[in-house]
Amino acid sequence: MHTEYQTSNICHSKRIINELVHQNVRYFCIAPGYRSTPLVQAVAEHPLTKTHVHFDERGLGFHALGFAKATQTPVCIIVTSGTAVGNLMPAVMEAKEASIPLIILSADRPFHLQNCGANQTTNQINLFGNFTKESIQLLPPKSQNDQNAVDSIIANAVYTACKHPCGPVQINCPFDEPLHEKSKKNSAEKSFTPKTTYIKPEEYIDESQISEMLEEMIRIEKGVIIVGSGATNLSSEDLIRLSEKLNWPILADTCSKIRHIDHKNIITSYDLIFSNKALCKELYFEAALHIGGNFVSKSLLQTIQSSDIKLYIHLSNQSKRVDPTHKVTHKIECTPDIFISKLHPKIPRRESNKWLQTFLDQSEKVSAQLSSFFENDKELSESSLFYSLSKTLSDSCAYFIGNSRPIRDADALLFAKGKNVDIFANRGLSGIDGNIATAIGVAEGLEKPIVSIIGDMTALHDMNSFAMLKGVNQPMLTIVINNSGCGIFSFLPIGQNSHMPEELIDNYFFTSHSIHLESIAKMFDMPYQKMESSGSIEQALLSFYENPISTIVEVFVKKGESLRQQQKLQKELSSPKLKAALSLFS
Repeated sequence: MHTEYQTSNICHSKRIINELVHQNVRYFCIAPGYRSTPLVQAVAEHPLTKTHVHFDERGLGFHALGFAKATQTPVCIIVTSGTAVGNLMPAVMEAKEASIPLIILSADRPFHLQNCGANQTTNQINLFGNFTKESIQLLPPKSQNDQNAVDSIIANAVYTACKHPCGPVQINCPFDEPLHEKSKKNSAEKSFTPKTTYIKPEEYIDESQISEMLEEMIRIEKGVIIVGSGATNLSSEDLIRLSEKLNWPILADTCSKIRHIDHKNIITSYDLIFSNKALCKELYFEAALHIGGNFVSKSLLQTIQSSDIKLYIHLSNQSKRVDPTHKVTHKIECTPDIFISKLHPKIPRRESNKWLQTFLDQSEKVSAQLSSFFENDKELSESSLFYSLSKTLSDSCAYFIGNSRPIRDADALLFAKGKNVDIFANRGLSGIDGNIATAIGVAEGLEKPIVSIIGDMTALHDMNSFAMLKGVNQPMLTIVINNSGCGIFSFLPIGQNSHMPEELIDNYFFTSHSIHLESIAKMFDMPYQKMESSGSIEQALLSFYENPISTIVEVFVKKGESLRQQQKLQKELSSPKLKAALSLFS
């Protein structure tokens, strides 16, 4: 029995990989390790696989997540036993909350080495707990009958990962030595004919179930259309037609492509409007059609909370609940286009109304105010950086926005009117870990260069992932905003609380530092540029578009400058002159 076990590791692994490929898994992210040798050998010898190898499992997991996010296809991660598996936990957590399909093949020690003090051995079964949709323990390779079961097990695992809501699945694979074998065809390998194909059910909406809801939509004048993250399979033409019929404005999240379409009903700078009490007091609404997942804007969330909502429809192809304000009245699980196509014939065109005009006018006034503000206030900050970035966005590359302060500034100020740009972020759990690795995975998935805008702590947290750039085909321009620590805390109550000692805040929250990234760029053999003005950043972007080479651009921002500039901007937006102009439409 032991001899049969020894000689079937590679055959067993080839069976696993062959079935993964049949189920449309083609991208394999591999961290070097001895126990996973049979799996790695099987991937390397398969003609249809594409591989990415990286020494840091944590970064590798986020790279896989970025690739899956960009391509909307499942990605496989292969790691050896022990802490290597545990290092995937942050990426698995993000994948679970962001509904990203990942397949984790974790190599393991065989049964007779468990619970006996054997080196690099721990309990890996269901290691990720409720962060995986399923955790599967494969038996060691033994007989041909056992091998026949592998096909259906693997096929079901991929289907589970890709079934809405998508998410990660762990397959734990025990192997005994010898782990490396000479590859040869045998009778078992000849039977590698996939047997299982999954066909997704057709979506259908019973119009009688939504008739009452349609009547409410037609009746309510003060409504908005919210487009959150992950709103895939969404026709922009149909959505805009619906907006025009209802006269409801569209509020699109940073990571939604709808946001950048040049149409008057798509409201720019809505985050600034809602965050200013002088501007938003007339804009509380009674209805919302929310498509997709969560959105970045906290001020929009607070406005929903404060509004007297009579109808709140959440439309998504995911069953996951997205209702932090507990205002949802109707949850509809289907592809958005199917539902919207049912709405069009039923909804009459509403005449122009004050409600929409108020939004349009406020958006126009705020846009003009922003232009004037940044023209006069030349001091470099996160806000001015993202305002400048809007002028230079290009569809020749993708963009990744880091968490903490950058994604918030992007949500308020980054709009690329009329440009077909792809903007990504890790908003499942909104962590600063793995952002560099995710951006590189996105670039590889889209097969285009990427511009990544992240904070200094985010860069330091994922510094190892710069090494990935040597093994990928797509370059990355990394713009690092260095404000000498966690600048976001200056915007939070703890940073503005006079009762909290300044020394305590600096040491335990701001984590102030004097690290510059020039030496890090040298370590990874990357060009480096130091920036201290918005104009030079625009030039760096234009140069990258013309000649994309992986480069680190470090932008130095004075501590507290962004808070000062934002407070000044909000004060100007609250000016009597602007309020008087807006009151004409209230």
